[in-house]
Amino acid sequence: MSARRRKAPEQTLFAFAEEQDERRKGVDALFASVPHFRTPARFLDLLFGTAHFRAYAPYNAMLIHVQRPQARYVLPAARWGRYNRVVRRSANPLVILRPFSPVCYLYDLADTRAPPGRAARFPPP
Repeated sequence: MSARRRKAPEQTLFAFAEEQDERRKGVDALFASVPHFRTPARFLDLLFGTAHFRAYAPYNAMLIHVQRPQARYVLPAARWGRYNRVVRRSANPLVILRPFSPVCYLYDLADTRAPPGRAARFPPP
């Protein structure tokens, strides 16, 4: 008998339904923000903000900018460990689309902190 306990099928389905609801709310919020970018100045702000995230696909960069315009450096939680940083418990993730899977959660530099007793290394510009 394995040491791990398997989730009951109804627990898995319930968790999947909750994730679907969260994703649906996120997409609805993005569609609701579209009228915000109808003026030329705001649209240019969107383009310049999107251009800042060259490591991500244009649509994902736009998702990052729409969710948090002040974000300047974002990484998944696991990659922040390379810079001696951990994600704060109170951090709100940024959601982008991942190829061949539903979503990926990113965190801004402002959502991280250096662990006690360790010096933080900052990512290169």
